[in-house]
Amino acid sequence: MFSRSMARQLLAHLSVDLAEILPDVQKTAMTTSAAIYDQSQLLRPDLPIFSTLSELLEASFAGQDFQPRLLAFGAHKGQLPAIGLMPESELLGGSFQLIPLQLSANAELIEPLAEQLEHLLLEKGQLSAHSAQWLQEELGQKIVHARFMTLNDLLAMLYMQLETAGLAPLWQWLEKMLHKPNFSADICLENGPKIEYRNGAVNIHFLSFDQWAAALSEPEENYLAWLNLYRQSALLLEAHGLAVNILVLSNKGEQQLDSLYCEPSTGNARSEGITHHFNPQLGLLATSANVGGKQFNYYPLKPAGIEELKVLLSARYPKTITVNQYTGLCIDQNQRKLSTNHE
Repeated sequence: MFSRSMARQLLAHLSVDLAEILPDVQKTAMTTSAAIYDQSQLLRPDLPIFSTLSELLEASFAGQDFQPRLLAFGAHKGQLPAIGLMPESELLGGSFQLIPLQLSANAELIEPLAEQLEHLLLEKGQLSAHSAQWLQEELGQKIVHARFMTLNDLLAMLYMQLETAGLAPLWQWLEKMLHKPNFSADICLENGPKIEYRNGAVNIHFLSFDQWAAALSEPEENYLAWLNLYRQSALLLEAHGLAVNILVLSNKGEQQLDSLYCEPSTGNARSEGITHHFNPQLGLLATSANVGGKQFNYYPLKPAGIEELKVLLSARYPKTITVNQYTGLCIDQNQRKLSTNHE
């Protein structure tokens, strides 16, 4: 986050560069939250960062008529003026980072400006060398590319990212929910989990390997692809501010779970011990524990589930039990179920 004085300098640089591209932007009110954000925090239902900037701008007029102005919100003692503007540190760290800048004016002015910017920024949106150098020095990190983007530009980039990850169908949800989050829709990713959107909340249906294998006669490695899509979907939707409910069909009916799923195995367990099913790219896939002829399979549904699993295994099973790590899924090929048997 930038200090208040640095925030004013930042906006001065941005306003000069933007006016060089389109002089009429000087007739608008330019507002920025002088901090670095991940795109997922900016692209959330009702665009809360930009809504907060609009509220702060409105308050700055104190009942007076609209006037063009520059309004930069920097940090004081590590805090921005509104809690809703604080960047979420757990989302930061990627190579693509954003500073929100909002232009405000009456509809007669802002609509043609917005249309012109959609066309101009693609070709002329690069920050000036002077502004980019100042920004690089203030951030203390090398900037490879710095430019202005509209919200539509950002959505187009998001689409390309999701398409590469096999999650392109989610883009239509994300685009629609930015302005109208109260709708319902279902989607099933190709070779991925069933996902339901209900007025700002998401239901994702999880399948254990045993459930997946019972329904499909596909190679085991396809389950890893399915699991990868499940994890990416859950992380992506949570990062975009959606409440994600994970649903699992168990012997008790459909349950909503938090971060860890414990599944009693219906297979014939033979090898006593604990087996961690591990993949170099995906990490821990599941853990199978067999003691006294009873096997349970544990699936971390979210990253927090891994720590929960460690505590559970330590409390539930003797420290003398054999623990193995298996690369891939250790499967009883006759039953097509997870197993602790390594033969």
